[in-house]
Order: sequence, then structure tokens, then C-alpha cells
Amino acid sequence: MQAKTGILLTDDEYTQILNVIADKTKHRTDSVVAKILNDHNLFGFIYGGHTGEEVFLAVYDPRPGQRMTGHHSNIELNHYLRESLDLGSTLEDLTKSCFAKHTAVFNSKECTINKEDNQPVLTVKHKKKVLEIPAYTNIVKFNGKEIPLNSVIVYVDQNDTFYLPQSLAALLE
Repeated sequence: MQAKTGILLTDDEYTQILNVIADKTKHRTDSVVAKILNDHNLFGFIYGGHTGEEVFLAVYDPRPGQRMTGHHSNIELNHYLRESLDLGSTLEDLTKSCFAKHTAVFNSKECTINKEDNQPVLTVKHKKKVLEIPAYTNIVKFNGKEIPLNSVIVYVDQNDTFYLPQSLAALLE
């Protein structure tokens, strides 16, 4: 499990998996593993099945002869979109860049989270600089001035963590 997902199982989780494997009930094994993944990754599988249905996709591409047509895998679609948008990075690199944990981005800075008014706000202070980062928006305030971002700030209440662009650290230097 750790080699495939990076998750180090607790003794209890390991025992649960061994028990359902011994039980030889695939559906139950899937649900136990899904729960463990949900608990560690803070996302949820809401449905245990997969349909395998094709998904209709309409494409407009202003580049002559570059419009994607036919059947393609989700990986091919990812590559096409990154090329079309001239992103130049892998999806993994983009995710690390745009959705880093605030504790990693601001590791030596004073961080507080205000959860009033149904919109958590992360405030980061360093020297005389103040960065206010509201959740679920692409606008931050740096010393009172609004700055638009290229991605949305995500907040996960289960682990009290903001996921935001790594580039925000440069504002406080």
C-alpha cells in the first residue's frame, strides 16, 4: 500500500485489509480500501462502481489541423489540453505548483486561519507584510491590495489546510 499510494497503514487498517482478503468478498475489500484512501487523502469515493461509458467531448481549437477527434484516453486528453493551453508542465508538476499545502509554502511564517463568516481566511504575516488568502476564490490581498491568481484557493476543513500556489511565498520575501 505504501509503495503504490504513499500511505503507511496503521495496524488497525492493515488488520481490516487482511480480514476482508481472507473473507474473499471483492465488494467488501473494495469498500474497505476505499474508506482507507478516503481517510488518508480527504476525498471521497461516492460510488463503488465504474461504468466505462464514453464521455462526449466537443472541441474547438484555433490551431489549424490540431483539433482532437475520435476516441482518446483520459491521458491523451490531458496531454492535448496541456499542449493546447501551452502549459509546458506535466499535470503532476502543475498540481504541485498550484495546490501546495500552506504549511509547506509558508513554513517559517506566522499563519492564522479565521473561520468566521463561512469563508475561511488564511492570514500570513512576515516582517511588515500581510497576505490575506480567502478560501474558494482566486483573489488574495497583499498589504490590503487585491491580487488575482491563475488558480483557485482550496481549503479542506478536515485537515485545516489551504492548498494554494507556491508562488505566493515570493510576495512575503
